[in-house]
Amino acid sequence: MKKIIDQNYLGAPNKDLEKYLKNSNFVVLSDYACMEMYKGESVKNLRKSLEILKNHPRQVLILKNTSQIIKMDNMKGKGLQKRLVDESMTTAFKEFCDDVYSTKILDSKNWQSYVFRKLSIEANTFFTSRDKDTKEVLKGILEEQNTFSKDDLEILRKEKNILSILNRKKERVLLLTAKLYKNRKAVPQKFDKVKYSYVFRFSLACYALGLWWISNGGIDIKASDKLENDIIDMSYVAYGTFYDGILSRDKKLKEIYFVCQRFLEEII
Repeated sequence: MKKIIDQNYLGAPNKDLEKYLKNSNFVVLSDYACMEMYKGESVKNLRKSLEILKNHPRQVLILKNTSQIIKMDNMKGKGLQKRLVDESMTTAFKEFCDDVYSTKILDSKNWQSYVFRKLSIEANTFFTSRDKDTKEVLKGILEEQNTFSKDDLEILRKEKNILSILNRKKERVLLLTAKLYKNRKAVPQKFDKVKYSYVFRFSLACYALGLWWISNGGIDIKASDKLENDIIDMSYVAYGTFYDGILSRDKKLKEIYFVCQRFLEEII
């Protein structure tokens, strides 16, 4: 199996992750997960995150960055999982781990230390650059909350049937997809291909997240930082739909993945 892993599932101790890898399964790292490792004290966080993976370097796949994947036109058919992987970074993962755990990296004058400090700064910039997407999604969800009928709200808040509402709101997911393509200044996929695209699946996950928020009491705009972090985490859900699921301790994330996977099974 090949599963997307999120940041909170990395690091030791984690017997479940060790068991998963001992069974010859693969871990798939997206650019979001990689960048999260560099946030804060990059070397300390990297060592903590890679404590288990460094012992299984040949079972780690690293994806191309999201900007590259958005531009891919061949998102359908056999071999997709392989096409999403950055072969050079995946091949170099063992060497990368060796560098991270090298004593030389602790020398502030060493070039390796300089490189990791620079990457830490780039990681913070990376997440700042995602603000435009997250703000667009949050704005859309807040507007959407006001369009629900009493019956829809009852289904969400009493039955918590997110999939039922999602199936009736396909056009709203497509609208959000179009907005995100515009934000990224990317050429949208043709209609018959869009459901296979990363942007559509990220939009689907974000819309499902909005429904989850509404079903659990509504959206508290005062907690905008938390909401924006939740939106960024939907990248794991989107990538998970291209693979065999996600590895996460986040119950909400896993629930939304399950809903999105069920939705995609019905339309593809």
